[in-house]
This record gives sequence, C-alpha cells and structure tokens, in this order.
Amino acid sequence: MELRETLKIMRSELDITQEELAKALNVTKKSVSRWEMGEAMPQVRLSHSIIAFAKRKGVSERCVLNLENALSGKRRNAPHVPKSKLYPIERETICKLVDDSQNAIYVADIETDEVLYVNTKAEEYAGRKFVPGEKCYEFLLGRKKQCPECPKLQMLEDKSTTYHIVSPQSGKRLLVRGRKLDWNGRKAHAQYYFEETTDLEGKDGYLKLIDGLDIGICTCFVHDNGKIEISFMSDGYYALVDSTREKRFQYDGYHGLNAVCDEDKQRVSKTAQLAAKAQKSIYMKYKVLLDNGTQKELFMRAKFVKCECGKSLYYCTIEDTNCILSGQQSGGNSNGI
Repeated sequence: MELRETLKIMRSELDITQEELAKALNVTKKSVSRWEMGEAMPQVRLSHSIIAFAKRKGVSERCVLNLENALSGKRRNAPHVPKSKLYPIERETICKLVDDSQNAIYVADIETDEVLYVNTKAEEYAGRKFVPGEKCYEFLLGRKKQCPECPKLQMLEDKSTTYHIVSPQSGKRLLVRGRKLDWNGRKAHAQYYFEETTDLEGKDGYLKLIDGLDIGICTCFVHDNGKIEISFMSDGYYALVDSTREKRFQYDGYHGLNAVCDEDKQRVSKTAQLAAKAQKSIYMKYKVLLDNGTQKELFMRAKFVKCECGKSLYYCTIEDTNCILSGQQSGGNSNGI
C-alpha cells in the first residue's frame, strides 16, 4: 500500500485532519497534503516521527505495518511518478525494472548531492551497498569532495547530456548520460551509465596496449574559452606522476591536466585556446604538482583531431622531460603550437 493511502487510513482511524497531523509532526499542512497526493515523501527523520506517532496513538497493527513498509528505504528511494495514470501495480513493476536494469542508475539532489535513489547495478559498480545520506561522489567514486568538473552544471531538463569518465576504483571507462528532473518535489539530477571498457578492448586490444605504456596517453577537449576537459587518461600518466588513479582523484583537479602548477596554468590555457582556434597541434612543457608537494616538468604533444559543438578534440601524449632527448622535440616549439 502506498504512503498516501496509508496516511489517510491512519487519519481516519484517529479521526484527525491534515492540519492536526501536521501540528503533531511540527510540519505544515501543505507538506501533509503533498504526501497524501503522492507528490512528495517525508524526510527520514519525519518518517520515524510518523511511525512513532501512529504507535503512540494506538492505530491498528495493520496500519503501522503499512506505514513502516511505505516509509522504508526501498520504497522511499523507488522512482516516483506523481502525475502518472498508471495503476499502483504497474508503477511497482516499472520500479522493479529500473532497479534490475543492466545500466547503473542513480538520482541525486542538485544542491546537496545527497543520493536519493540507486539501483542494484549502481551498487555493483560501487562495490558496496548504498547508505542513506551519502553524497553521489562519496558513494560512486569514493571521493571526499565534489568532483571538480561535476557534469550536473551542464545538464538540461529537456534532453540528456552525454560524457565519459574513468572509474577511479576500477579504472573502467564508463559512458554516462544524465539530465535534470523533479524528484518528489526536489530538484535533482538523474544519471545512468554502463561500462565501455569491454567494447574498447575488443578493438584490437588498443586500450590494454595504451595502459601498458610508460608514457601518459589521453584524449581531451579544448573549449573555446581555453578550458581543458579530460575525457580519458591512461594508467601510464599516473605512473609518470608517481601516484595512482585513486590517489589523484581525491584531490581537486589532480586527476588530469588541471594539476598544472599555478604559474603555468594561464600559459597552458592560452596556448591550447590559440591552437584549437587555428586547428593546430600543441607541443609544450609544463609543471604539475605531485602528491608530496613537489613539482615535476612534463612535455605534452597534442594532435588536433576535430572541432564540434564549440570544443576541439585532441589526442595527447605526456612524457617526463628528463627522459626526452633534445632531438626528439623537433616537432615544434616547446612552449607553443
């Protein structure tokens, strides 16, 4: 039985109005009305208060049982269709299909990043069970802080946004699609993703070969404003900076070229911007900050591939300048295009 039906039964047994229930729970009448219309769910704290109130007032055991079921974590996080004309049994079926989907799916609050729903596949990718109250970056990526390039900022409500990430836990490449939506009255973003690693490895084993090299291989986009967006970074890069994918992902910006030291950031951005505008390749030195606080100089070769939707795609190699002979740098200026 759904919460909206159970609440009405409880009020009927106790012969109280929505306003009286709201006063007892220290919430507004509008909140109770939205619960009974199926437009929203009470917060976890209020769920406990509702059940405690019902028991204290002596409602029937069946009513208490229905309340506990309707307010459980499983039902709370189930996909909600407030204006749907589907019968409850059909909605339950849809919820089960989503929960059992082969795509990992999660929904998070747009402001707080609190995870509102995860399905079974998302828990499988995370390698553990979801704990209510966790942030999306904590549960899915094991990060302590919000992702530096959080895609929710670019998401729209009328169409899906597609991007690629590499899982810091497993190193697997994931295709992600997401969009903004209203989730039980809360502004949220929903994302679903699936693994691309298997498909990529099937293409003549290129991915395994790339990850086995002792230089960094990456693909990146250079936006018109000079911003550099990493879409793939090989394992070789993390070995190059004496670190691991997991460690670098814990620091804001350390997972890719944003680890460039402050004194080089403007130059790198400007050089990339001019090269993308001219659709030319890039050859340049720059310094990155290592985990231990020291700096290391790297040399990058970035080949222009194509330009679309206001950003240019580059294929890049990144090497330690100490390991490069001066004759190998004849391909271009070390500080420019």
